[in-house]
Amino acid sequence: EGITIAILEDGKNTTISDAKGFYKLEVTPNTDLTIAFYNINFKQINHKINVKPGENLTYSPTLQFKNEMTAVTVVGENRVQEITRIDPKLFYQLPTAGGSIEDLIKTQMGVSSNNELSSSYSVRGGNFDENLVYVNDIEVYRPFLVRSGQQEGLSFANPDMVSNINFSAGGFEAKYGDKMSSVLDITYRKPTKFGGSASGSLLGGALHLEGISKNRLVAWSIGSRYRSNAYILKSIDTKGEYRPRFYDIQSFLTFNINPKLTVEWLTNIANNQYLVIPANRETTFGTVNNAVSFKVFFDGREVMQYNTIMSGVSTTYLPNKTLKLKLIASGYKTKEEELYTVQGQYYIDQLEADFGQDDFGQVAFNRGIGTFINNGRNTLEAQVYTIEHKGTKYLKKNNELLWGVRYQQEFIQDKLSEWKMIDSADYVNPYSPTEINLTDVYKSKININSSRVMEYIEYVHNKTFRDSSTLTFTGGVRGNYWTLNNQFLVSPRVTLAFKPN
Repeated sequence: EGITIAILEDGKNTTISDAKGFYKLEVTPNTDLTIAFYNINFKQINHKINVKPGENLTYSPTLQFKNEMTAVTVVGENRVQEITRIDPKLFYQLPTAGGSIEDLIKTQMGVSSNNELSSSYSVRGGNFDENLVYVNDIEVYRPFLVRSGQQEGLSFANPDMVSNINFSAGGFEAKYGDKMSSVLDITYRKPTKFGGSASGSLLGGALHLEGISKNRLVAWSIGSRYRSNAYILKSIDTKGEYRPRFYDIQSFLTFNINPKLTVEWLTNIANNQYLVIPANRETTFGTVNNAVSFKVFFDGREVMQYNTIMSGVSTTYLPNKTLKLKLIASGYKTKEEELYTVQGQYYIDQLEADFGQDDFGQVAFNRGIGTFINNGRNTLEAQVYTIEHKGTKYLKKNNELLWGVRYQQEFIQDKLSEWKMIDSADYVNPYSPTEINLTDVYKSKININSSRVMEYIEYVHNKTFRDSSTLTFTGGVRGNYWTLNNQFLVSPRVTLAFKPN
């Protein structure tokens, strides 16, 4: 209805189809003509005709909408659950000094962090080490010896390669691990065409490229980042020479062997070094009537360096439309060193508190002097190897049965050697007439060779009511056996979620 039909060679020979789509148009016989069908909402169609004398020609093409959507393949369906989905594009709108994808997590309810340079966070008052992080179903780890956010460097996830972020602040499903504070589940993007990105700032830069082969069987993505917080560290109380240098390179490859078999390979290599040569520090504290200045002059340096390599391969097999099987093998290796010897000579001065004096706020007299030495030689080497199987059975009416088993081997060598010495008013504190006493002495050497076996089974039941309200029941149990203490822990987990219309 309402389609304009015209002869392009004769602009006056036009007509419009009726409500049923019928039309009639008289043309010159034995002449090559072009008939056109067009409307503001449809794509124009041109057709060549040549009508013989006395012939009635019927031609009724099917027009396509200009904004018609292409076919959509549904690969997953969101169900009501305790996982929060976060748009990774929000990262680029977030003003942050850390530059990590975890800065988005810090904006969620129940999450807190006391250092904007750190990628670590606390959930509901829990420990910073009680948070699970997965990238494409592979668990990733944070540095072990890092003491402060300015030493951390780059977090594992590269924001330029991320497609999905799922986060839960507790009460998550049995398919996730055994740390109970939170889980961060990140999925890297599978490229469908060639693309890339580049960015730079006073704090570093990033480069990312991605693409897919002509036969669309191999998709690849590679990203590299460099970061230095020296510009920010110049503003803290401790003045000196800061040389932080953090960089990494990651690759994510996808091999589409056939419609039922897919192989993914994720690799990360990171080098992080934090060097500081402190010079001095001045801090003022107290009240207006009793202000005190604390000055320290330093000698020595502090070096924190850790190198990590992680690689994981996963194979996904779809025997049929209702069954999904996945096998994951991964390895993680890290070598960390924390070396420091710093001597500080400090002065505690009383400041002038009389507003009427010309030297108000200046040093009135010295209250004490002293010296301290902090020394540490800490090293850690760790290797973690994992093999895991996951399965999903899609039952009728959007119900699911999930299971998995994981074996993990750990090798850890940890050496700690730390001590402090305080010299105040020409004697070591605590005082001894016969020996030099040290404080906070830690000497340890730990070698761990242990294995873990983890397994889970989970059932998900979904029910949709007539008003489109949704009720989801998730019940499962998870087991964990660790050879280090020969303990087998069982963790049942049940959640019930209702989403009204």
